[in-house]
Amino acid sequence: MSAQLKPPQAGVTGSPLRDLRVVVIGAGMSGVLMGIQLKRAGINDFTIIEKGDKIGGTWRDNNYPGLHCDVHSFAYCYSFDPNPEWSQMYAGGPEIREYFERMAVKYDIMPRIRFNAAVSEALWTGSKWRVSCDDGKIEMANIVISATGILHVPKYPDLPGLDTFRGACFHSARWNHNVPLDGKRIGVVGAGSTASQLTTALVDRAKSFTLFSRTPHWVANLMPNNYDPFSKESIEKLKRSPRRTKFYYDLTMLLWGVFTSGGVLRKSRIIRWLVERNVLQNLARVKDPELRKKLTPSYAIGCKRLVLSPNFYESIQQPKASYITERIERVVPEGVVTADGKLHELDVLALATGFDSSAFLGPIKMVGEGGHTIEQIWVDYPKAYHTLAVPHMPNFFMLQGPYSPAGNLPFTAVSEWQSEYILKCLDRIRCSEKPIALAPMQEATDTLMEKYRAEARNTVWSLQTGGCTSWYQGKDGVPIIYPFTSFQYKRELTADPDFSEFNIQTLNQTEESR
Repeated sequence: MSAQLKPPQAGVTGSPLRDLRVVVIGAGMSGVLMGIQLKRAGINDFTIIEKGDKIGGTWRDNNYPGLHCDVHSFAYCYSFDPNPEWSQMYAGGPEIREYFERMAVKYDIMPRIRFNAAVSEALWTGSKWRVSCDDGKIEMANIVISATGILHVPKYPDLPGLDTFRGACFHSARWNHNVPLDGKRIGVVGAGSTASQLTTALVDRAKSFTLFSRTPHWVANLMPNNYDPFSKESIEKLKRSPRRTKFYYDLTMLLWGVFTSGGVLRKSRIIRWLVERNVLQNLARVKDPELRKKLTPSYAIGCKRLVLSPNFYESIQQPKASYITERIERVVPEGVVTADGKLHELDVLALATGFDSSAFLGPIKMVGEGGHTIEQIWVDYPKAYHTLAVPHMPNFFMLQGPYSPAGNLPFTAVSEWQSEYILKCLDRIRCSEKPIALAPMQEATDTLMEKYRAEARNTVWSLQTGGCTSWYQGKDGVPIIYPFTSFQYKRELTADPDFSEFNIQTLNQTEESR
């Protein structure tokens, strides 16, 4: 039996005059959430199209050893159904995936999902969206909502000879669990959170472990013992008290906002000082001065996403671990040859090289009004009105679209606030006397983009200000990320939409009814 649904905060602004057919693309955290929110708003005619064989998105695709979230568990869940059963402060990947699977079952979303179907094209016909899938099926919809996320298209390094390696080689997001690891010579290419998690998970199992990392990351250990399991007693106490669980969610969200606003966006000298002190004290745990020098970044703290780990430095200092900063010259059948001419013999090579963060829609071809395509609209850089709508794309919305707060908020909260804004737009559409389509005006979008980009240039994420390159940045070095505080983003997204900044098109009722 599905859970009893209460209307979301967005609510219905009037009596709906028409039903809407909605297609949601993706059944990860955001897609499941959107399905729940649609049902809560009384919109029941929707399908979620999922390219995989089960839900979970990035938590399905990523299942490498040591995977866990770098956001406090109590904030990484839906606010209307916080989880009292987290096993630790930073939950592991399987536990997170299980939570979203429970939510999909609890709110009866599973029957609405079409698995093993990848959307190849979405075409605006002038009244509806024609959504084509690679299985040959076509969906007609009044509304299309993308919930594809930003971390789903793996980025592979351009390494000469990679295909000649005779050992096992795979991307961290395509982990081959049939490959034995114990007692093997393991190499990992990468520097961020995934590379650090693989390091701590595999060093003890490997015969030798080599981390190839050209650019080190700042590593924080924000609280001691933060990977220790919660006691059974504390979990049972939370299960008996939903109010206490919700309090922990609200408190964690508040502290996370204060931490990122003050420390990452540098709005507070005290918090910034505390963050800097933490990472420098953590780095000081590296005893070998030469290794410590290699592990010390040359850019501002926060320019790249902070790695949160209590034991990365401990792991990389083990005798059988090597930290290599020389450039990889080529891959050979025996292993990796670096620029100093040294051959690093390996049995397994894992590529922790991240994702194409600009692939918001992946390989989907989007064609809007007048033949405008997403590629044309985003030729300079990805653009989105309030992070969730695109000019010339009527009745199309995104969760985790361009300029979403990927570096200063848990994705779960971002998607919730975006979904509530989208519901208000859907209310406007279904409560209109005549069938209509909404798309943000180009001028309004450009004005907002200039505001975001002007501020983004001054953040620590900028190449010029922070001194690093990262997946936050576009090709011009300007971060494609929300540059203001999480508190401001919440105000922006929970406010009523300004429909004077939208093109509102009256649709042909004959065509719309088809």
